[in-house]
Amino acid sequence: MPSFKSGRSTSRRSIGGNVLPLTATTGSASVASALGDTRELTVALNTSTFNVKTATCADVCNTCNGYNSTYIFDNPFAVALSGTHQLDLYGHSGSGYNDKYTNSGSWSSANTAIVTVNNSGQYGLVTGQSVGGSTVSSCISLVPSNQLCWNVYGTCDPEPFCPGSPGTVKPTISGPTTLWWFNGLSLGVSGYSNQIGLTASPSDSNNYAWSITSGSDKVSLSSSTTNLATVTSIGHSNSLNDVSITATYKGVASAPFAITVREPYALATDPLHASPVYHSNTGYVWENDIYHTVVDNFLTALPVNVNVNENWNAPLVSDYPGGTNWRQPTPNSLGCAATVNNAELEDEIAGEAPSQTPTPVYNANQNGAAVQHWGQEWRIGTCVTGAGPRVETDTLQKYVDHASYNGVVTPAP
Repeated sequence: MPSFKSGRSTSRRSIGGNVLPLTATTGSASVASALGDTRELTVALNTSTFNVKTATCADVCNTCNGYNSTYIFDNPFAVALSGTHQLDLYGHSGSGYNDKYTNSGSWSSANTAIVTVNNSGQYGLVTGQSVGGSTVSSCISLVPSNQLCWNVYGTCDPEPFCPGSPGTVKPTISGPTTLWWFNGLSLGVSGYSNQIGLTASPSDSNNYAWSITSGSDKVSLSSSTTNLATVTSIGHSNSLNDVSITATYKGVASAPFAITVREPYALATDPLHASPVYHSNTGYVWENDIYHTVVDNFLTALPVNVNVNENWNAPLVSDYPGGTNWRQPTPNSLGCAATVNNAELEDEIAGEAPSQTPTPVYNANQNGAAVQHWGQEWRIGTCVTGAGPRVETDTLQKYVDHASYNGVVTPAP
């Protein structure tokens, strides 16, 4: 930005927006690329002598338009044990630009037993060697930003800049990141872990302290001073990764280890059978097969086949004028049921024997009169009727020629 000495306020604005007073007699200006001081720029200059009559003169100064400071990003930094993290070297110029010099600096670590840093190849890449702290530095010679006048006989010579960044190598935690909660089913559910083991590194039998940093209402923690801990679900997550476990080794805490506690949550539409399948039945005239997909609290289909059970939660009500002798089956009348294809739940609802009143009818239009209904609920994780987390309630309605679910509520905790 040009600056000029002037005795009057009258001025004329240049195309670039700079102001040049009409009465300027002395001044200075700098020209730089809009992309930064270090970018090449072709400039044509024309100079002339102004007002020779007054013999105006001034000191001639050589401006070193260099750097005010250098810095390392990140500062401070953290890296996992045996992990890597990229640091970068920047110079902050007198014009306000931040120029990257990562590959030009000479990188070093104050304690290579804790942190090492690349000084070739991928410059500035640090690796955690052992838990603790060390400072990483990078030295570079750059022209400083200052002004040197002719009577000082100064030149724009590079000077060393050696910024440093303190870093910490943290212990690490490994193990499963998913737990399952089946509303307290004491023995757990096959294929769905309600308890997981975590391992911290480095291995040690007497210098660890474990803690739940978030989600203490969702998990419990069993640990000692070793690098091993056990986490058990006691509730379900409300958002992904909302449980965090930390292991502190000799005063240095690990990064939080995130866990999600999932649970059977609802019955969703089965993408393979979006509508009930209707067909004839040899013994009971007609049959409706209603399909669902069991999803968890993040609407993801369950990953492994699991036992399910149905239960009647409201009494049988007759709807047919003059009454009916259709029979209500017992819950789970076909025995212990389970999902197939991991999460697919099928409910097979048959009509009645032709000898019953009213007589069941096979009718592809499925528009016959109502016969009877009762309340139904579905629970997941066990064959024990009425046990396990509930995922749906509905009214099971039977007609002379078909059946349907009415008043579906899902999820239904």
